[in-house]
Amino acid sequence: MKKGISLFLCFLLLFSLVIPASAIPLSSGTDALNAQFLDGANTKGHDYVYYSPLKGSNDSTKYPLLIWLHGAGSGKEKRQQLQWYDVVHFASDEYQAKFKQGGCYVFAPRDPGVALSSWEANGTGTLKATIDEFIQSQNGHIDMDRIYISGYSTGGSMVWNMATAYPNFFAAVVPASALIQPSVSNMKLLKDVSVWIFCSDKDPYPTSGTSSARPVFNELKSVTNRKQGVRLTTFSEAVLPDGSKKQENGTVAWDYQHYTWMALTNDMHMYDGSVYKYQTTVDATGATIRFPADGGFISWLTEQHRTTEQSSSGGAKKNPFSVFFSYIRSFFIRSFSLIRGFFTFSR
Repeated sequence: MKKGISLFLCFLLLFSLVIPASAIPLSSGTDALNAQFLDGANTKGHDYVYYSPLKGSNDSTKYPLLIWLHGAGSGKEKRQQLQWYDVVHFASDEYQAKFKQGGCYVFAPRDPGVALSSWEANGTGTLKATIDEFIQSQNGHIDMDRIYISGYSTGGSMVWNMATAYPNFFAAVVPASALIQPSVSNMKLLKDVSVWIFCSDKDPYPTSGTSSARPVFNELKSVTNRKQGVRLTTFSEAVLPDGSKKQENGTVAWDYQHYTWMALTNDMHMYDGSVYKYQTTVDATGATIRFPADGGFISWLTEQHRTTEQSSSGGAKKNPFSVFFSYIRSFFIRSFSLIRGFFTFSR
């Protein structure tokens, strides 16, 4: 019996070498989509999970990278950052197919801080090192001109921190209900970066709402070189994608008007396919954005890239030894995930 199990596990390990990760339909459900994300080892200060769009060992495509930063309190336990926000949708067939490159990496690091201590501003260097290490581990499969970062609440604040600390690194930054807004004077640093701000008129946190975010957007409008790449989405009412309001203990959650991530990670559409309710989206030209049935957040994101000036800084150089060891590490990570998924679905 033991010999049979050993042979079976060996088969699975070999199988994981030749079968690429592939997206699954949204209809598969949250648990199945969650299982598409692999656990990443790191040495720089943050553990993380990620989805790889690679389609086999011969895939030479360079894919975009979408970084997602969770809100406060959602990083206390490993993989907890996937339990909220519907970010697992990005590992689905439907979402991956919307990227014109044929897919996108999704990278969700975890900050174990609690309450408002999550994603400290002075942690930008640590987070950047974690991101750089992950990029290097993917052996050149990430398009360095299409690195995007988005986040919610304290994660949204960290998006601003990262964007202003490393303005030449990102093609697009998307803060949602950022708990702390950046200095208006720093917007000149982002004149060549696409920015989409999400905020709510009734946000219970005074520094997260529309009144606090709009001055930042207005300054961006005046300095950006990407008039159509800079957007502001405001919500007169925040609702779940099924049209209901966030519930806690049988009553409407006091802070549900803070939940602007719901439109972002549902690609600006409700579950029934209609455009997300109670939102108004404008760009830096003053135009109001209308979302078609097949277009939303991803269709905007996939068009964003760094300028020639930004790209001149280049990416990390690959060391042959690190490439080899990162491949071995990725192999064991993927194998473990596959085995774990097999026994999970077998129960």
